[in-house]
Amino acid sequence: MGKIIAIMNNKGGVGKTTTAMNISAELARMGYQTLVMDLDSQASLTLSAGLKECTATIFTALKAAVEEDKGKLPIKHLKENLDIVPSEKKMVDAEYLLFKEHGREYFLKELISPVRKKYDYIILDCPPALNLISINALVASDFVLIPVQTEVLSLHGLVTMVDVISSMKKKLNKKLKIAGYLMTQYDSRTGLHRSVIQGMISKYGTDVFKSIIRRNIRISEAPHRGMDIFSYDDSSAGAIDYSNATKELIQRI
Repeated sequence: MGKIIAIMNNKGGVGKTTTAMNISAELARMGYQTLVMDLDSQASLTLSAGLKECTATIFTALKAAVEEDKGKLPIKHLKENLDIVPSEKKMVDAEYLLFKEHGREYFLKELISPVRKKYDYIILDCPPALNLISINALVASDFVLIPVQTEVLSLHGLVTMVDVISSMKKKLNKKLKIAGYLMTQYDSRTGLHRSVIQGMISKYGTDVFKSIIRRNIRISEAPHRGMDIFSYDDSSAGAIDYSNATKELIQRI
């Protein structure tokens, strides 16, 4: 039975999609059967994987589940051990699509259920908002990985998100756990970045990953080529950092 991990932060620009793509790619490189799902209407993960204008997406699957009661995940093969469920701009309407439905928090879990045994890991790239799609992801998941940019403003809102996760655990998904906080876009030359990490450790202790994702231009370049960091430059600092973070994630869960 595959472990389901939601990559989530209600703040944009923290490296959420980059983390989802690169951790999925490294899991696949390690030999694990991996599925990564794009749940965001910006479809950044889909574009980062080199996919464009997909006719079958997570939105069409949700729509079929609501209207026809026969939704099926449109899984596309990316490379060895790695599959993807793409997204599209119409996902912005998914909130309204599900809102009036009975059991609206469980649609994503039900879509994943038939394929869960096929994969070792299923990674969910969640939208940067605590909306109904994010709630669906939390209901479906075993763990939540929270990327946090090493900036003071990134820390605001974390308490709210942690409270939401705690509420979800009590009400809708008792098995849900926080896998940890992954610090991203770190520059060791910046005193502020060092102090932010120390502040995170003071507040969240061992829940903060020891692995840190350094600021690295290769990480930014890779999506523009439709590639993960390992396919683009497996000797870069970004590849080293995401490899270490993936290994630590496996240990943590």
